[in-house]
Parts: sequence; structure tokens; C-alpha cells
Amino acid sequence: MAARGYLGVRASSDQSLVAAVSPLRPLTAIEESVALWPPAESFALWLERVFFAPWHRWDATYYISIVLHGYRSGDGTASFHPLLPWLAGPFLAVTGHPLLALLLVSSLAALGMIIAFSRLAALDLPPPGVQKSLLIFLFFPPAFILFAPYTESLFLLWSILCIFWARQRSWWLAGFAGGLAALTRPTGLFLLLPLLWEHWEAAERSPRRFLKGWRDGLSLSLIPAGLLGWILYRAFALSDVRPDLSSFQGLIFSVVISSDTSQVVPHQSFLWPWESLRIALVHVWQTAEFSLMVDLGVAGLFVVFFVAAWPVLRPTYRLYCLVIMVASFS
Repeated sequence: MAARGYLGVRASSDQSLVAAVSPLRPLTAIEESVALWPPAESFALWLERVFFAPWHRWDATYYISIVLHGYRSGDGTASFHPLLPWLAGPFLAVTGHPLLALLLVSSLAALGMIIAFSRLAALDLPPPGVQKSLLIFLFFPPAFILFAPYTESLFLLWSILCIFWARQRSWWLAGFAGGLAALTRPTGLFLLLPLLWEHWEAAERSPRRFLKGWRDGLSLSLIPAGLLGWILYRAFALSDVRPDLSSFQGLIFSVVISSDTSQVVPHQSFLWPWESLRIALVHVWQTAEFSLMVDLGVAGLFVVFFVAAWPVLRPTYRLYCLVIMVASFS
């Protein structure tokens, strides 16, 4: 899926990298007019330039618009799932600063995600292993994006809680977390597969027991319900859903994903992963685009780690990583 920020084909690496080195590539008016050092006469303005302005770019501009004005059809905002800006609303009422409100939601979600990750890791590892895995997670170079005004930390929080509660056999809590993940990013829908597998494991892989637990299985419906709720909101509040049944891609980009995505990323489509990779490599060869090289490098590193970890991964994690990887590279 070629729309950066929706289904994950492009990592946020190019956004976060530029934000981290904004002195070298100023994009906003305040970055161009206020020096990073020494502090400006207006200390408040200088703090704004140092801590907030570097994040005020790309997807963050759309989230800021949603926090301030809500969703509007035709301006690209309907491309972005609603949970992050909705949660930022109360913080906006307190702080009066939309970007700060988004950063607070992401940072609090990151802290919650750290706790949830530790709890989940403790189901498989001894305490030293839990600490080591958490440190590796948090000090991996792209991890600072967890505290950025994007959906990464919020999505990981609900995804981890979904799988943790499923392993605790708290099925309805797991479904609820999965539904919130689907309200955060469309890839939350893929949590259906690991949850279905955990139901199968809980039934000791017995078809009879699996069917007997159909009442708990209804909790799975909460995940697509989250995505369906967002689609219905777009349909009735924004008149944004105009089903195109002529092809699979037409259906996806007219119902599941807003047609407004063309306002954000003009050209996008679903491709086989190898075809997507071929196009990316040809583009890198022809243009030497640095951000795309970073994306390909990070993607390649993920594949290497995934293959290396395969023998020791729980089937649930194998399944989820595999489906996310295939979807992202498509």
C-alpha cells in the first residue's frame, strides 16, 4: 500500500529523520526565522522552535487540522483514522496547543506500551530477558518515533494489549483493544488472525472445542467493528464513502481507505510485494532518493530479524508479523 502513514508501506523514517535534523532542512516559517542557537529574545518562541516546530510537518499537519477543525471531506483529513486526534481533543482543551496535545497522547501511549510490552514479554521470558528485550526495543534507532505526534505508539499499545489479553484468555478485553487498534490504523484489522489462532490454541487445537467456544469467539467481531464504525462515520458524516465495485483496488480505495488519500499521496496502488520491491529499487537506482534508501534498509533489517527469530517465535507472533509484512510490502 503506497500511502505513507496508512497501511505502512513507507515507514515514518523519512518524516522522523528530517524532524530530528530540522536545522539542516527547515520547512516551517518559525524554523526559518528563529535560530536553533543561541536562544531567541522571546524564550517562549525559541522553545516552540526547538521542541515543537520540527514535528510540524507531513502527517502531523493533517492531525493538527483534525484536532482543531475536525474532519472535512476533500482536504485529505478523512485519510487518517480518528483515535489519535480524538484522544488529543481533551489535551487541546487544557493546553490550547494542538501539536502539544498530540505529543502528549503519543508519549502517554508510549509509556503504556512499555508497561504492556513488559507484561507480554514476561509470559515468555525470565526477568533478565524481559529487561534486555525492552532495552533493545527502546534503544533501536527509529524508536524515538514512539514519542512523535504519529500513531506508532498508540497502535503498538493496543496491539500489544490485544495479544496480551488474548493470551490471558480475556477475550472481550482483547477484542476491545483490537477494535481500538483498528480505529488507530487500518492494519489493526489484521489482529483478527493472531486472536483467531489464540482461540484455536485455547481449544487445544480441537475443532469440537473450538466451535464450542463460539460465545468467546464473538469477541473477535469487535475488531472489524472498529474499522466499520470509522467507515460508517465517513459515509454519513463526511459523505466520503462511494463504493467502486469495478475492482478490488477500487473497493479498497473507495470504502476501506478514503478516496481523499489522493490529496495526500497522489499515486498509490496494491501490488505484489516483489513488484513493489522492483519499482522501489528501480526508483532508487534512477534517483538515489535518500529517504527511500532508508526505508528499504529498515525494511530489509526487519526481514533479517524476522527470519532469524522465526524458530523461537510463538505461532501467534509469526502469523501477525508475516501478515503485516506482506501487507506493508504490497
